[in-house]
Amino acid sequence: MKYLKKIALFVVLGLPLFAQVNSPYSRYGIGELEYSYSARRAGMGGLGVAMDDNAFISMLNPAAWHSIGLTRIEIATYFNGNFVKDQNQKSFYSGGYFSGFSFAFPISKQYGIAFAMGLVPLSKVAYESKVSVINPLTQTEDYSLIYSGDGGLSKVFLGTSYTLPFDLSLGAMLDYNFGTLAYHSQLEYPGTSTISNSSFKSEYKVKGLGGTFGLISPNLSESIFKSEKIQDFRLGAAISFTSNMSADTSFTKLGAYVNDTLSQGITSMKIPPRFTFGASAKLSPRTQIYADYLFQNWAYYSISGNTNTNLQNVSKISLGIEYKNSSQAYTLSDLIIWRGGFSYGNSPYKINGISINELSVSAGVSLPFSRENYLDLSLQYISRGSTDPGLLKENILKLGASLSLGELWFVRQDY
Repeated sequence: MKYLKKIALFVVLGLPLFAQVNSPYSRYGIGELEYSYSARRAGMGGLGVAMDDNAFISMLNPAAWHSIGLTRIEIATYFNGNFVKDQNQKSFYSGGYFSGFSFAFPISKQYGIAFAMGLVPLSKVAYESKVSVINPLTQTEDYSLIYSGDGGLSKVFLGTSYTLPFDLSLGAMLDYNFGTLAYHSQLEYPGTSTISNSSFKSEYKVKGLGGTFGLISPNLSESIFKSEKIQDFRLGAAISFTSNMSADTSFTKLGAYVNDTLSQGITSMKIPPRFTFGASAKLSPRTQIYADYLFQNWAYYSISGNTNTNLQNVSKISLGIEYKNSSQAYTLSDLIIWRGGFSYGNSPYKINGISINELSVSAGVSLPFSRENYLDLSLQYISRGSTDPGLLKENILKLGASLSLGELWFVRQDY
């Protein structure tokens, strides 16, 4: 275990919290949204609100923590490659980032009480685009407009779970959300690097509280299906919300010799609540499937009371399957778990009145170090947008890796 902890520390310290991956759509709202920090869920389509997994600390539904039997530590990282193109040109951007860590331990297995805490990203902003303005008479470039952005939001969370006497599991999580969203624009003339008094920066330092409440039903297979082919069937639901967040705002004009703050102050940011519903079914000791539906109306997002016409509601379905090598654990190879997933729906973005839809196909595997310690790997292919006039087509490859470490802590010794 000490070697695994050294690897975990290296991953945490060696990678930035936000990706340096160019996605022009992250210019809108709070950026590109993160739904699951772990490769374990990414390999199954990214959701799993009804999944009852004792070797995973769920961020979607704290009710799932009720089955955690050991103290668990999880860390994760991603590497993205983004192929972006429009009608005229194409580009490739890539980068890696640390996507979060979490810690959980059981308090009472009898009552399903567990405690969890951690740090995970909510969104990321990373883009750069250039618009060249051509002189119609000389057909040469008069000037260029360059837009870029960086930053994102994260949350520190803590929460607990509890199982009622009739096996209904509940969970609650309190979040402290924080981060910086920075947007830059500059005017650049060809043949010179001087951009005095032609560069502007908008920066929002955001903070506020939020939370998640969730539940997972008892096993409903006997009462609904009355079939031995479905050994376990559960329903799950969760709602995540934020209070009105405060945003310390500044608008700055950047020059060659002096920077001039044009305005600054504290304003409010409103992020709409997110609703997730799902079901999971165990078809055999080796096979489990799930289906999820997520909804979040980003048309109601606002900052300083202003909404954004380039945002819309997110409506997303996900399907996934998990298959274990063996129902018996005699060797480490018996503990290997394979995953696959699919998701489709609206992204938060709507450009020129056209909805930007998103399709995702994923695969993953859990490789055991021991009975309770896994290296989770995932590979996702994400496609969104199109090359219609004024739009962009993105093809994203996302490689994830996470460590899930379990140990027996906080056990009272009897002498």
